[in-house]
Amino acid sequence: MDRNKKMSKTTVNKILSIGLAIFLWIVVIGGENPIKDRTIHSVPVVLNNLDALADSNLAIAGDTDYTVDVKIKGQRTVVDPLTVKDIKVEADLFGYGKGQNYINVTATIPDNTELVEIRSPKIQVILEDLIAVSKPVNISFRNVPDGKEVGGLVMQPTGVEVSGAQSLVDSVAWAFGTVNTDDYVEGQKNTAQVELQPLNDGEALVENVKMSSQYADVTYVLMDVKEVPLRLETEGQLPVTMTVKEIQVPETIKIRGLAADLAEISEVVAGPVDIAALELNETFSAETMLEVQLPEGVELSRDNTTVKAVFQMKEVSAEAVEFGGTEIEIRNLPEEMEGTIEPGMYTVTVKADAAVLEEMEKEDIQLYVDASTVVEDGVHSLPVKASYTKEFDEVLVIPEMVEVQIVDVGER
Repeated sequence: MDRNKKMSKTTVNKILSIGLAIFLWIVVIGGENPIKDRTIHSVPVVLNNLDALADSNLAIAGDTDYTVDVKIKGQRTVVDPLTVKDIKVEADLFGYGKGQNYINVTATIPDNTELVEIRSPKIQVILEDLIAVSKPVNISFRNVPDGKEVGGLVMQPTGVEVSGAQSLVDSVAWAFGTVNTDDYVEGQKNTAQVELQPLNDGEALVENVKMSSQYADVTYVLMDVKEVPLRLETEGQLPVTMTVKEIQVPETIKIRGLAADLAEISEVVAGPVDIAALELNETFSAETMLEVQLPEGVELSRDNTTVKAVFQMKEVSAEAVEFGGTEIEIRNLPEEMEGTIEPGMYTVTVKADAAVLEEMEKEDIQLYVDASTVVEDGVHSLPVKASYTKEFDEVLVIPEMVEVQIVDVGER
């Protein structure tokens, strides 16, 4: 009997020891791996059903890189190693319309963890009309040598279609690309493929828009620059009571081209400008853009991308005087040549202030032709010119040309 009691007491002691050991193990493990809260910051939000927005002709205005903070609970050994890659946060855009929307987000978290909180549980999404607009391509060139300019520029494409939310597309000024000219070949066409970026007027990148082309093919030539005189040609006739008082036009102009082409150019011509077609303002002045006549391969310099002239007119009086063909003088005729002008009538219209015309005499005007360009006998058509000493504003001769019979008397 005593032996059985002793065995029973021993068994109880063993059970108590095992229980105490288990308790102590639980206490130790619980202390080393407690339950804890942890916030994982800046978890990206995946936007679902973007295609549904496009089907509804809608697009997100602004940044689409939404993030939230996710607070979870779990044992320390489980939650401590977690990163943003272990958490998936989603927002479903299906069914939302134009304007400001607050969309719920959901989080998928690892097993053995508990979701405590999403901050914030909604994201603000502004939806606008989805539009597509053509924008120009603008290319910049780096490291252009001093004294050189980029010319012969050909771009493909010259414009791209930019699509996205209306406010974003409207802010895009152009598709911009940069060409580095370090490796250019002198006197030849150079080519480059350029990556394009949508930029606004402040040259800042516009995010979240799409372009129909991400690249442009560019052909260019590095050209020399030369400054030459500019000559303006005009045509047309003003009313008889109106004359040109002053023309403001650049005396010189800068052009660019290959050195060999520029060497042959001593001046360039602008116009002709039809002065009769100019639209005058209340001060009788008009500004017009000039078309500069340039040989193939020669262009206006970047300093003269546009050339204009300002015409200042004034009201005058007019008086007509008749001249006969025999009253026209032949000037600058070579000594071995003689010339005759057939009889005929020429009307000379003089424009000037009324007081000047009151004192005008026919003798104040001399009509002549300049025969300095004549090199052989025959009939030559030459312009009739007028010289005068009075303060006339304009002298017009009709007809403007005269037939001159030139004879080489040196052969007689």
